[in-house]
Amino acid sequence: FVWLFAPFIDFVATHCRPFAMIVVVLPLSFFAKQYYYIRDVLFLSSLDPAEHDQRVQRVQAAVIARLERPESERKFMCTARAPWMNLSTRFASYKKNSDCI
Repeated sequence: FVWLFAPFIDFVATHCRPFAMIVVVLPLSFFAKQYYYIRDVLFLSSLDPAEHDQRVQRVQAAVIARLERPESERKFMCTARAPWMNLSTRFASYKKNSDCI
C-alpha cells in the first residue's frame, strides 16, 4: 500500500519540504508531545510513596541475603530488569550466572 504513494511522498518531501513540515510533521509532533505529557501525568499520579519504600526494602533484603551467604557461593549482582528493556544492543547472557536483584 505504501509503495503506491512512495513517488508522491518522495516528490513532496523533496520539492515541497516546508509544506510537508507544516501539514504533516508539525501536527504529528504536537499530538505526540500531548500524548507523552498525558501519559507522564497519569503515570506520576499513580505512584504511591509507600510502594517505593516497599521496593527499596525488598532490594535491601535481597542484598543482605546475598551478603549472608558464604563468599564462595556468592555471584555477581545485576539488575533484574529484562534485557529487552535495556538500551544496550549486547546480548545479556551474564544475567544467567548472576544474582538478579
